[in-house]
Amino acid sequence: MSRRIFSITGMHCTACAANLQRSVAKIAPDCDVQVNFTAAQLTLEGGPDEQIILEAIQKAGFAGQLWTPEAENKPEKEEFFTFSRFVCAAILAMLLMALMHFPFLPPRVNGVAQLVLALGAIAIGWRFYPRGVRNLLRGVPDMDSLIALGTGGSFLYSVIHLILGGTLYFESGAMILALVLLGKMLESSSRCRITGAIARLMEQLPEKAVKVTGSTDVEIALREISVGDLLRVCPGERVPADGVVVEGNSSVDEALLTGESAPVAKTPGDAVVGGSVNLDGVFVMKAQNVGKKSIVAQLVRLVAEAQASRPAIAQSVDRFAGYFTWIVLGAAAVTFAAWSIAGAPLESVLNYTLSVLVISCPCALGLATPIAVAAAISSGARRGLLIRNGASIEKLAGVRMVVFDKTGTLTDGRFEIKKIVCCDGFTENDLLRAALGAEQNVRHAIAFALIQAAQKRHLSPGKVSDWQSHPGRGVACRIDGVRWRIGTAKFVECAHLPENSPSTVAAFSCDDRFAGWIELGDRLRPGVKSLFAALAGRHVRTVILSGDRAENVAQLAREVGADSGRGDLLPDEKLREIVLLRQSLPEGALLMMVGDGVNDAPALAQSDVGIALGGGAAVALESADVVLPGDDPAGVLRALDHGRKSLRIIRENLFWAFFYNLLAIPLAAGLFVALCGGPRLTPVVAAAAMSASSLCVVINSLRLRK
Repeated sequence: MSRRIFSITGMHCTACAANLQRSVAKIAPDCDVQVNFTAAQLTLEGGPDEQIILEAIQKAGFAGQLWTPEAENKPEKEEFFTFSRFVCAAILAMLLMALMHFPFLPPRVNGVAQLVLALGAIAIGWRFYPRGVRNLLRGVPDMDSLIALGTGGSFLYSVIHLILGGTLYFESGAMILALVLLGKMLESSSRCRITGAIARLMEQLPEKAVKVTGSTDVEIALREISVGDLLRVCPGERVPADGVVVEGNSSVDEALLTGESAPVAKTPGDAVVGGSVNLDGVFVMKAQNVGKKSIVAQLVRLVAEAQASRPAIAQSVDRFAGYFTWIVLGAAAVTFAAWSIAGAPLESVLNYTLSVLVISCPCALGLATPIAVAAAISSGARRGLLIRNGASIEKLAGVRMVVFDKTGTLTDGRFEIKKIVCCDGFTENDLLRAALGAEQNVRHAIAFALIQAAQKRHLSPGKVSDWQSHPGRGVACRIDGVRWRIGTAKFVECAHLPENSPSTVAAFSCDDRFAGWIELGDRLRPGVKSLFAALAGRHVRTVILSGDRAENVAQLAREVGADSGRGDLLPDEKLREIVLLRQSLPEGALLMMVGDGVNDAPALAQSDVGIALGGGAAVALESADVVLPGDDPAGVLRALDHGRKSLRIIRENLFWAFFYNLLAIPLAAGLFVALCGGPRLTPVVAAAAMSASSLCVVINSLRLRK
């Protein structure tokens, strides 16, 4: 079922998002519909045609378009909440306060002047009224409804007093509007800073590239690059596409992938990623992945999907927030009735009621989780962590065991042949020629090493037929009519391999006759030992699971300090190990799997949290919850720390939102005045507190950017 993302404009509170979600869900009742206010996106699994969805969005009072990376170049602030609009509202509010407290005009003229200025303030904040009243009549009140009721009631009360005689409160409504506009403007600006990850990723690619054509270089647009084009990259320029260096040497800043700006040496044969920065030398590269297949395009898609998602903790809050506005309206009604029965002056009754309407903040409650999730995803992307969804952030905080794959994850996966052992009747070239034919379609580090060794000897693969792959075990095929099996000792059915060897071994059989084996070795990635030491310091258990020989895995576990290591595992056996390890954990503790290959995909999907290295197979990346676009496993530690800090920020936001509303509503209703004589809030102070509460949640979430 296809997932579609729509960019939404016109939402300015979390209740807007809830209303839109309900509207779209009515036309797609069997689909998973989610609206994220912070990211201004709607995601839909399946559902009706695009035009039907857009019509439902428009009917709900918003505008939308199908999301594409090109349409998301710059995060835009909410057009309505501008600085100039706030300044105009503030000037009118101050003029009203001056006329209220320093009546230098005749009383009737003063009152009419206040009415004109108040109408001007209402015109500036006009959007609150039609939307607020409409949503109230539809039975889905939101923040607009509360502001419309509060300021509209204050305005009508003042108009009646202007006609009949009495105290005017025009300045209260105008000041409330000015403060709300200020708060929403600051909130919108901060949200743009938080959700700008996609724009920053898109900005990593240059606008032009230099194509090498014969003896001349031609400047072309990025969209004109084709697979196989030779591109020249000079010092200080960004690499225009994913590819491989074919000429020259240099060092490259790959902070786009890893979050670290340490230079990485590049020589012919090394891969380079579009968006990375060439630091010193000049090199020529061959383009391999362009357009939607490039790593930057994939990262943009992952970030977009992640920003549009919601974690589990947000769902329960959303359910409560859906009823919150009704609770506020009920509290305002009770306040009006209670003070009226108590015999308070109508002026005081209206002040208390208006304060309740404007001080309560459904936005702070609704923003508490999504704004922190968006900040976590955005800041994670800047640090080389691609978090696929909000639920993964919660899970990262609960990880108490990390399971690692070996080859390509803890080791660099660049195997080199150490020894070739041939049985009677077979030569080294026979084994390498068989490997060249059998391993052509295998995307595995061992296969690459065998093929490269055969190509160096200028061997030909022969005619291959009846090719079969057995993931995690090996391959079988016929080469020039002869049946070959290449893989593990179990697969080849061989018991003649060397024992206690630290090397990885590929065994060969020809027509069911043991032909020999090739020993290969790969290197431990830098920083792996310190990673395991850091995990142990955080009381996180570590396990290594691999299809490699048990002796190799056990030795590696001892070398890096893992709690245990198990080898000779097929993909389904690795899956069973994951299940058993999860059962051994205490309740509430989660298991993380870190891998990179095709045979890791089932284990990544089965684990509570799956982390895939970006250099791994596409199926592994699709199965993972977190992607490390580089090949540095130390990113696992960054992911765990980032998840724990993010969840802490979410909990702080939720505590503040609940605590604020729990204290603010009784305070505005005058409960403390009735019990102990004070304190008492004016509607203007209540409006300032409401705007500040939303801003506090946003500012707290911005801490994740540091």
